[in-house]
Amino acid sequence: MESFYENFRNSTFNSEPVRYFSDIYESCRAGFINEIGHIAHFYSRIKINYCSLHCFYGDNLLIDYACLYPAEPKNLIILTSGVHGIEGFTGSAVQRMFIREIIQKIDTRKTGCLIIHGINPWGMKHFRRVTVNNVDLNRNFDTSIKLFTKFNCGYAKLNKLLNPNSKVNKTNAHFGYFILAAIFNLINCKKSLLRQAMLEGQYSFPKGIYFGGNSFECQKDILQKLIIEKVKNYEKILFIDLHTGYGPWGKLQIFGTKTKNKSYKDYISSVFKNQKIDWPEDKKFFSNKGDLCVLVSDIVKDKVLIPVCFEYGTMKNDTVFGLLKSLHTVILENQGFHNGYTDNRLKRRVKKLYRELFYPSSAEWKQKIIEQSRNVLSDSCGNLELLF
Repeated sequence: MESFYENFRNSTFNSEPVRYFSDIYESCRAGFINEIGHIAHFYSRIKINYCSLHCFYGDNLLIDYACLYPAEPKNLIILTSGVHGIEGFTGSAVQRMFIREIIQKIDTRKTGCLIIHGINPWGMKHFRRVTVNNVDLNRNFDTSIKLFTKFNCGYAKLNKLLNPNSKVNKTNAHFGYFILAAIFNLINCKKSLLRQAMLEGQYSFPKGIYFGGNSFECQKDILQKLIIEKVKNYEKILFIDLHTGYGPWGKLQIFGTKTKNKSYKDYISSVFKNQKIDWPEDKKFFSNKGDLCVLVSDIVKDKVLIPVCFEYGTMKNDTVFGLLKSLHTVILENQGFHNGYTDNRLKRRVKKLYRELFYPSSAEWKQKIIEQSRNVLSDSCGNLELLF
């Protein structure tokens, strides 16, 4: 481990926002390690380590994490990326910016950091949101195996629409065809049933989209043990999970997570002053089962916990039409992965659409993400330190 990390510590880096981004998993990992190596010259209390997933993924697919230990622990900032594989490229870039630019603004005498990189490395490497077992990790985190007994009746009714059992061809790849199929399937479907099908996850169709698994993926135990161990000495915990996909193109949205503390809204609002927060009680909020933020709120006890999700929007059309188009892309990618394509040109087209949905290639988009993240993280970390 030491020799691997040392290989990255002497190289130079560029401070331009777009340069925080890498398009290959191995480059993201190397960049993350490189950033930690550079600031280690200034912070002797920062350490880097990794969690091995070789029994599931192979020796080179690991979860790296860095810890900055303060002399007088009071506040802890936890920043996680890559729960949804392909979304980890953006999460990694934000983490690298945080290491380079934000840590120096933190009172490191009292505030520590835990930065967990690439939670789903297989998904990152293969440009998929799910794990090697087709599991959506953000429907797989919980403290009870009862999670896997849940039945999503809305999803079951729409299964044929969501998971076509055929190769992707020119007909079913056409959005107009999908719209007609969707109208036919949804004509007798209540809005609440559709919402349940799309957002809650499902545990009955292993090859389907939004599959939460039949048991916990290895990441659940790894993260649970790591987080419980690292939060022990702190009073206040700011937990931020980084995602892409939902919402207007280039816009950061913040989703709050309900905790056992009745004042959770006050804490989140105080840390993210002047920011619009979407709450679990909001009917427009896209809550789902097995969420990492919810797991953290269950396992972190006797602390002031402020758990949020940062969602970086990629949708140029966030109307119902845009949402259906995004859903169609997710369906096609999953259909192609499991059933194949009738020709390679179609395969390349679907993969490009899918990548743009979760990791846009636009330099302007990347610039917007880094600028917003820089501003919000700078303010929120300072507000955490001032919170009573």
